[in-house]
Amino acid sequence: MPEKVLFYSNDIDFVREIFRDKESIVNSCASVLYLSDRIFSTLKDEEWTRRLLEKSIKLSKNSSEKIAIAKRFIQQLNDKEMAKKLYKEAEEIVDGDFKSYYKLANDILFVLEDEKWAKQLYKKTEKYAKNKDDYFLLFKDIEKIDENLCDKLFKKYLESLKTYKDIEEVLSFDIKYFSENKKLLKKVYEKAIELARIDKDRLELLLNIATYFGTSDIELLDKILTKKINNIALLREYALKSIDVSKDKYLAKELFKKALKSIKNKGFKTDDLFEIGRLLDDIIELGDNEFVKEVNILYFIEKLLKKQPDYFHRNSRFSLGGRLFNSIMTNLEDNELAMKVCKLIEDNSIYEWEYSELVIYYLRLDDKEAARRMYEKYKKLI
Repeated sequence: MPEKVLFYSNDIDFVREIFRDKESIVNSCASVLYLSDRIFSTLKDEEWTRRLLEKSIKLSKNSSEKIAIAKRFIQQLNDKEMAKKLYKEAEEIVDGDFKSYYKLANDILFVLEDEKWAKQLYKKTEKYAKNKDDYFLLFKDIEKIDENLCDKLFKKYLESLKTYKDIEEVLSFDIKYFSENKKLLKKVYEKAIELARIDKDRLELLLNIATYFGTSDIELLDKILTKKINNIALLREYALKSIDVSKDKYLAKELFKKALKSIKNKGFKTDDLFEIGRLLDDIIELGDNEFVKEVNILYFIEKLLKKQPDYFHRNSRFSLGGRLFNSIMTNLEDNELAMKVCKLIEDNSIYEWEYSELVIYYLRLDDKEAARRMYEKYKKLI
């Protein structure tokens, strides 16, 4: 009410009267502090605020209340001496648990700004830390004032990460902090790689690492890239995702290489043919002629087309081979490779519509003799 009275009437005397009436009935530390906050924010009356804070001291019963009062002596009245006295009283009666000790240590560091005292309290607080959340609060606070203590606490933090689910929580909730502390973030990722057991988790980590480190830290990326991953669809998915994250396409190329290696190891199984075709098309779309030569993409196209000559989609003028041919012409402008693919398509063609398409393909390559040959084959089948 008093705040609204002041807003609508600007009647200071009336506001004071209302606050005095409220003061006469408050009888707990929390209610006195609440009233003093309102009086300070509404009237900026430091004398009245001080009187209420002194009253709250007499009503305070535990360390949390004394800490709350001390903080107000600094923030509202700039009285560090009184605050220090209250913080000392709080330390003498602080409950033996992490939350209470941490609250005191945090205030001593950030409110009272006494680094020496704060370090002593953080060391005491450490004894009550039980999980990753506790250790995170500790080493984050202490980072800028004691490097050795920070390293010790961070080590314990890493030890508290027991499962990959713990890592996922860290990367979800604490990533803003770690993204500004790359040295620590790298260690978190190293722990994550150690705990990751399934391919999807490892590939998600690759994207995260590329996001925050680019591809400058090859050693960190290689810890995942050396892992055996055989899922072609998954490798392709993350290779494509990585193109937007890693602008130099290094990561995409490495994942494409793993996918091609997996294909060689597994063989060209019928169930994988469609995914292999999409993968080859994606590699060509990178537009990197040297990379296409490095991975010997023609080998994979040949194996794919010979594996199942009838793999072409009968109701579409764009067969698998045709898509790859068009992609080579558009993205690589490599007529020599396109010609080899064209001949592979020809060797594996059996329908009139395929020969009809090949007429156009050969004309695009300025091979009129081959185009005429395809036309003759087409005529025989119509």
